[in-house]
Amino acid sequence: MKNLLFLFLLIPICDLSQNSSEEVPIFPGCENKRNKRKCFEKKLRQHILTFFYYPKEAIVRKEEGKVYIQFVINSDGVISSIKARAPYKSLKEAAIKIISSLSSNKFIPGKVDGKNVDVPFTIPMTFRLASQSCEL
Repeated sequence: MKNLLFLFLLIPICDLSQNSSEEVPIFPGCENKRNKRKCFEKKLRQHILTFFYYPKEAIVRKEEGKVYIQFVINSDGVISSIKARAPYKSLKEAAIKIISSLSSNKFIPGKVDGKNVDVPFTIPMTFRLASQSCEL
């Protein structure tokens, strides 16, 4: 849609890359990449843009705002525990649906000392109606 603006930024809650015995989760297709974190962020961004939608009722009511989505890539490499905080129910439901669509992917889980661990993430998404174009 040309009259919508959507912004997001990936913020891992815990940074597993600080210690050499810790590994971040790996997005499918990033296994052989040199910078797995950058690849993860790029693939996640692509996924969100592919599945992004602005709820019709939010457009009609001119609802905008920042939605904070929390989720976990669990020790099995599956997205779980999706939660969101938003100024409007319609934006919250849209953000949850977008992140829920990641469940079709099987991630390589994060590791600490060689053991699979749950890794929580938070993504702030800004839903903003715009008059001209869609930008990131």
